[in-house]
Amino acid sequence: MILSRIAKALREQNWIAVAIEFVIVILGVVIGFQITAWNATRNAVALEQTYLERLHDDMVRSRSVLENEIARSREWHEDANAIRVALLTGDREAAGTGWQLNAATRLVVGSPQMGTLNELISGRQMNLIRDPDLRRRIAQTDAALRSYADYISLMSNNAPPFGYTIQTRLQTATDDPENVTFDFDVLAEDEEFLNALGHMLRLSSVNRYWLEGMLAEVNELEAALAEVLDIEPAP
Repeated sequence: MILSRIAKALREQNWIAVAIEFVIVILGVVIGFQITAWNATRNAVALEQTYLERLHDDMVRSRSVLENEIARSREWHEDANAIRVALLTGDREAAGTGWQLNAATRLVVGSPQMGTLNELISGRQMNLIRDPDLRRRIAQTDAALRSYADYISLMSNNAPPFGYTIQTRLQTATDDPENVTFDFDVLAEDEEFLNALGHMLRLSSVNRYWLEGMLAEVNELEAALAEVLDIEPAP
């Protein structure tokens, strides 16, 4: 329709009409681009909101998981250390159980929820986050959590010899596999075992320190997201 009007105006040499039609065409193109850009911006803002809400939920779950893992690591450490002290002091009543000794061989890997972080970082969606400070905070948290996970993995790979030494001193009753015991007098004189137990206790202390580092990073990002989303921060 517009092209036919322009062609007619050109044949009639009606330059004013031609100019008006061209202006109408240009305005239509400009308005179309603006509408497209507005829709794209609106969609990007909505997607950013979705990512931030999901990331906040991930950090809330991560906090709960890490708090439980830290508590479990501390319990295992305290139980094993109580047995070590009992062996060194000859206090049979404080000797604990074989299961508590076995727990001394365990390290906690740390399980923060990384799904949304992976989508943002690896999926190259970080440009959706408009706030540069929040963008830096997200990237820092992702890098820190991965570094802590690498530290724990490296430490776990070096722990098996000490854990094996501890586990080979434990005894399982043939008629009751749930009953794990150990010979108190033998272990009290077993320097290799006591040394291995000491190493595992040191490793578990470092393990918990790194888990607490993970938790601190998660808490900071959760607080930053809560502020942006106008959510009541965690106590």
